[in-house]
Amino acid sequence: MPNWNDVRWDWGAADDAANTLRRIANELSELRGQRGDKAVFVLSGSAGPYQSVFFEDFDTIQNTSAGLSNDCHALANRISRLSEEAREEQQQRERERERWKRRQREKERERAEDSSP
Repeated sequence: MPNWNDVRWDWGAADDAANTLRRIANELSELRGQRGDKAVFVLSGSAGPYQSVFFEDFDTIQNTSAGLSNDCHALANRISRLSEEAREEQQQRERERERWKRRQREKERERAEDSSP
């Protein structure tokens, strides 16, 4: 007997979530580049007691931003993979249902042929 229940998955919401995560990841990457350009420009001619502290903190911010961007891409890819798996499972269930219906029709035909004189 095939599984008559459809896969419970909201493909639209999953696509929206993956697209939003990718957009956030891209924005983080873009902002990281902009911050880097501005920091180099602002600090290119300056020196002082807090410059090394600034660069350490700036590196931390840039690395955290890169990590968040990578995490967003990874989550978006995972959601997309899960959506694909859900689609494949739904298609498999539909094929199994159709196969079962076809076998039932064949059995009915055989019974009808056996019962005819």
